[in-house]
Amino acid sequence: MFDITLFVGVTTLAVLHLVFAWKALNSTSVIDQKTRSSWTLLSFILGPAGYYFYLGTIPCELIDGE
Repeated sequence: MFDITLFVGVTTLAVLHLVFAWKALNSTSVIDQKTRSSWTLLSFILGPAGYYFYLGTIPCELIDGE
């Protein structure tokens, strides 16, 4: 049997993780490609928690309007 609530929940969670990975990938912060890739991957896997955790490890002078 198909459970619409489960489908909507999983879809919403997947979209949330994709949005934060996209946000990290297209950030205007002045960081190298390896750091940006790590940030994007962590954001994709952990969603908002990964995005903001890794953002906290980037030096403030490199963050451009985040």
